[in-house]
Parts: sequence; structure tokens; C-alpha cells
Amino acid sequence: MKKKKVKPVKQMGTTGTKLQKEVAAMEEAMKQHHIEEQCQLLIDEMMPQIKRLGRSLSGTYHRNIIEYTTSRIKSPESIVEKLHRKNREVSLDKAVATLRDLAGIRVICSFQDDVYRVAGAIKNLPGYELVKEKNYINKPKASGYRSIHLILRPANTAYDINYIEIQVRSAAMNYWAILEYQLCYKNEKKGAERIRKELKECAIDIAKIDKKMLKLRKEIEKI
Repeated sequence: MKKKKVKPVKQMGTTGTKLQKEVAAMEEAMKQHHIEEQCQLLIDEMMPQIKRLGRSLSGTYHRNIIEYTTSRIKSPESIVEKLHRKNREVSLDKAVATLRDLAGIRVICSFQDDVYRVAGAIKNLPGYELVKEKNYINKPKASGYRSIHLILRPANTAYDINYIEIQVRSAAMNYWAILEYQLCYKNEKKGAERIRKELKECAIDIAKIDKKMLKLRKEIEKI
């Protein structure tokens, strides 16, 4: 297997060299315990169910409800950064015990009401227990981010990884989230704060556009 390039992680109060060592140690521990493989198995088990419910909803409403889905496995550098941010011990055991988003699926919808429809259907998927729900549409993050996050646990699993996070959001907000994520790696760069403020303004504009597009779609459906 080709060795992944480890990104340098910046964190206040911790030297870059120490962080790089922590990331390298995390990457090695994840390989030894087959964490990526376990995360991928969780994703592979859930993804077909999400696609089936998407087809079912599309048949009911006679239009495309889910635009597309993507998946991701949390990288060693992201795990180390999150453990530091939560003031937790930086170890694989602590990551597996406390982080519930090591495996994740993103579900992208055209309209905001579809986000709620899809999230509601996912919460009722057979074989899974809803552990936690965060509605960042009703209560956006400070950055302006809006989405619905669901933490699900398989009813029966033999894996060390017992949770999977599902993020459901509009296509417009997804474009915003991709750009905002890139900024996370440039916190200390010149101009980052200005861009962050502009991104928050864009998030507010996107929320308004999402509502307006939903209103227009409903008007078109009445014609």
C-alpha cells in the first residue's frame, strides 16, 4: 500500500515537530488495528441503504431528492487535531472511544426540505440506532455552517469502530463547506480572518438562496 503523505498540523501551544510525531504515531496505530478498513466496511454497509431510500423518495416525489453521496474516513492528522481541540489524550484508544465521526457519509440534496426528508428517513433505517442528532440549519455554527449531522450505531457489529456520522446538506451549502474546510489548514496565514468573515457572509446569503429556491420550486410545482 502506498504510504500517505502526512500533512503538518498546527495547534496553539504544541510544537509542529511534536504534532508531526503524534500524527505519524496515529497513522501507524491505525494501520496496525485496521481502522481504515473497519471504517470502510461501515460505509460500504450503509451506502447502499441510503441510495435505496433516495430512489424511494425520488419515486414518491417524482424528482431527484438526493443529488449525490460521498464518503470519507477521518485522517490521522484530523484525528490528532480534534483530540487536541477537545483536550483529550492523543491515542488511538481515546480516538476510538470518544470520536464518533471516524467514518462518515455526506448526502447532498438540491433543496432544504429534501435535507429534512432524507435525514428523517436515515434516522429510521433498519439495523441502526440514532445516537445523536445536531441540526445546524436551525442553529448554525459560528462560521455560518448549516447542515444536519446524525450519529448512528449499527445494531450488530464486530468492529472496534461502532459509529458512523451522516451529514445531510444542500448542494449550495456543500460548496461552501468545501471552501471553509480548506481554510481550516490556513488559520495562521495572512488574510485568513478576512476570508473567514466573508465566508460567514456567504453562508448567510446561501441560506437565503436555499429558501428562495425552495419557494420557487413550490411555485413551479403548482403551475
